[in-house]
Amino acid sequence: MSSQRTIALVEEDDGWTAIDEETGLECRGEERETALERLDDAVAISFDGEPDGENDAEPAADEALEWFEE
Repeated sequence: MSSQRTIALVEEDDGWTAIDEETGLECRGEERETALERLDDAVAISFDGEPDGENDAEPAADEALEWFEE
């Protein structure tokens, strides 16, 4: 069974922001789907394991996530 995650979606004048409440990662996109897809990628990259949370991998180094910040 996969773990559940809480994600906030914020609509702004210039697009959407998707925020993973557990990790604090956030990604933006002009479309809601784009923001969610980017957040999925960010969460997957931030862990040295599967993106669906099926293992208890430690977060990757912060340097690997720098390109997600705007």
